[in-house]
Amino acid sequence: MSEISQKNPLVTVNILSYNRKDDLRVTLTKVFEQDYKNIEVIVVDNASSDGTIAMVENEFPTVQLIKMEKNIGIAGWNEGFKIAQGDYVLVLDDDSYPERNAISESIKIGHSSLSCGIVACSVYNTRTRKSQTDHLNNFPVLTFVGCGAVLRTQCIREAGMYEPLLFIYAHEDEFSMRIIDAGYSIRYIPSAQIYHQSSLSHREIDQNSIDARKLFFSVRNTIVILLLHFPLHRTFFRLLRILLGKLYYGLKNRQLNTVVRSWLSVGRDLGTIIVRRRILSKNTLKLYRYGAFAGGFFFSDAPLRESFPPLHGNR
Repeated sequence: MSEISQKNPLVTVNILSYNRKDDLRVTLTKVFEQDYKNIEVIVVDNASSDGTIAMVENEFPTVQLIKMEKNIGIAGWNEGFKIAQGDYVLVLDDDSYPERNAISESIKIGHSSLSCGIVACSVYNTRTRKSQTDHLNNFPVLTFVGCGAVLRTQCIREAGMYEPLLFIYAHEDEFSMRIIDAGYSIRYIPSAQIYHQSSLSHREIDQNSIDARKLFFSVRNTIVILLLHFPLHRTFFRLLRILLGKLYYGLKNRQLNTVVRSWLSVGRDLGTIIVRRRILSKNTLKLYRYGAFAGGFFFSDAPLRESFPPLHGNR
C-alpha cells in the first residue's frame, strides 16, 4: 500500500452515463460546486442517443468525455479508471450527485487510514425518500453502493477494475470481495452524502411491479459471482437451491422466461467465467461465509449489501 503524502491530492470524478442527459447535467453541476477543487472530471458515455454527448461538450467543456460505441454496462467505468490521474476516484451514476462537502469528507478517511480501499458514501434515494446505505453501519463493511463511493486508485491497480461479466447490478459486491482479499478495508462515512435520483428510465417493470431487468441480472450475477470466486464443493448445493428457488419464483410471478434467460446467459459465458475464476483466500471466504450472501432456496432479489447478516470482527 503506497502512502499519499500531498495534503490536497487530485481526485478523479468518474461518471457513467447512458441516455439521461438532464440527470447528468444536474450531476455535473453539483460536482463543480464541490468545496474540494482539486478534481478532474470524466464522463464515460455508453453510446447515448438523447443528446448527452452534445450537452457535455457544449455546457461542460473541461470534462474529459469518453464516447463508447455501444453500451457495455458497468465496464464503462473501467474506461474512466484507465485514464484517471487522481489518487482517489469518486464513482457516480449519471443520476446521482454529491453534497458540497462529499469529496473533502471522503478523502479525510483515505488520508487517515491507508488500509482503507473504499470509502462508502451515504446514499439517499430522492425518489423513494429512503437511505440506501443504513445497513452499512454493520461491521465489518463488506460492500458499498456503486452510485456514490470513493475508491483508492492504488487498490484498483492491485485488485483490478470492475468485472465486465456482470454488466449491471452486484458489481460492487464482487469488487469489494477482491479489495478485501487484497488486504484493504471498506469504511462507511455517513457525513459524505450522495443523492440518488434513481431514474425510472431503462427499467422493465411489469404489472406486478417486478423489474424484469433487475430479476434477470440478480439471478445471473449471483451465479456468476459464486462461480468466479467460491469453491464449488462449498457452493454446489447453494447454486442448486437458487436455481430451483428462482424456477418456482418465475412460475409464480409469470417471469419464467426471464429466469431461464438468465441461466442461459451464464451458460454462454461459462468458458469466460472459468478462465477468469479466482478463488478468494480462506479469510475472505470466511468473511463472506462461503457464499451465504446468495441466500438459500428463496433468496431475495436484494444484493449482498441489503441481505447479508451482520458480522462482528474484521481481518
